[in-house]
Amino acid sequence: MSAYKLVQKFEDRADFPVRLDEVRDAVVQLGGSDVIQFKSVDIDKDTLKGICYRYRPIAQPYAREEEWVDIIYAESLSEEWRRIVVTKELIHVLDKDGHRITTDHQLDDLVRRMARRPELRDGFSAAETSDRVGLFQALGILFPFEARRLIKPKYDLGHISDEMIAHRAAIPLSFVPFVMSDEWADTYDFLMKLCEGLPAAAE
Repeated sequence: MSAYKLVQKFEDRADFPVRLDEVRDAVVQLGGSDVIQFKSVDIDKDTLKGICYRYRPIAQPYAREEEWVDIIYAESLSEEWRRIVVTKELIHVLDKDGHRITTDHQLDDLVRRMARRPELRDGFSAAETSDRVGLFQALGILFPFEARRLIKPKYDLGHISDEMIAHRAAIPLSFVPFVMSDEWADTYDFLMKLCEGLPAAAE
């Protein structure tokens, strides 16, 4: 399973917006899970915006055991941030086993690290690095590379504003200057390859 392949499924798309159910269906096609559901909950969005929860329901007699995933997100998120968070968690469905959060202790540790001020954080674990890479990969899905290529000339001439792009793509306005910058292409390519080569997390 590969997050890189997931982003590739959308990079030739020339229109906005990419719907979350399209991303979910693509994850299922890549073998990420049998069933994926979206659920909003009343949690503090400043501490934890979203999480991917895996489980196996009790199968009916003679039925195949299935893996289900609930993508849980803070209900107070704006629509644009909800799309980023849900897409990022869908990417995590494809994470390698070493990058997955499987215990309450691991979840508590990840939340503690992410809640600290950046200058006080420890070195990133593989799971935390994967979480950060997933944010940029989510942008790669919701802001397809071909669509970006088509609007880049008009954007550079000032004929298309950041606000227009954020509205059409339904992504947070704060991300638009970065994804429209000249450095985005290299960053996008590097981060996807990095995710494929991350070391397994220590036991």
